[in-house]
Amino acid sequence: MPRPVSDRFMTMRLPLSKANFATIISVYAPTLTNPDDNKEAFYNQLASVLSGIPRTDKLLLIGDFNARQVVHNTAKTYLGKPHRKHQDWFDPKDQELQTLMSRRDQANQRVLQTRSTRSTAAYQDACRLLQNRTRALKSDWWERKPVELQRAADRNNMKGFYNGLKESMVTHEEGTCSPEINRWNGDLL
Repeated sequence: MPRPVSDRFMTMRLPLSKANFATIISVYAPTLTNPDDNKEAFYNQLASVLSGIPRTDKLLLIGDFNARQVVHNTAKTYLGKPHRKHQDWFDPKDQELQTLMSRRDQANQRVLQTRSTRSTAAYQDACRLLQNRTRALKSDWWERKPVELQRAADRNNMKGFYNGLKESMVTHEEGTCSPEINRWNGDLL
């Protein structure tokens, strides 16, 4: 049953299963032209409503938000920062990669200190070696990925297949597609 909290808030808690619930909060945020006291009272009330919701509940916050940044900050405070899954082509703890990066950084420091032709050439060489290594790691990753996908498909592991496909075809910036898809004008082979 919907429960009104104030003229700007209404909440409803729905059972999803035996132990899981979803809480829906409907809000009407004050407009930017409202006095600061009204806006402050609204966000204080939003904070108190959010703090009263169990962390295990799924939360659906709907309504008219005119001050999105403050709502975003309030939600981030109470719900936490979203965890992003970022797939790298290499192990960041790879000793060879660490060595190449430290050489590049040292060469960069020498360029900034001396600005000589020799130090600039050494820096460019260090950058070239690092870039070649990361490109080789990327190439190896793309060569291993089809084998992993085939293995998951052969074992009828649909979750592993889907996750592997998602890793290889979706970048981590919303709304863009992988360079591997762009290379073929959006067509998957």
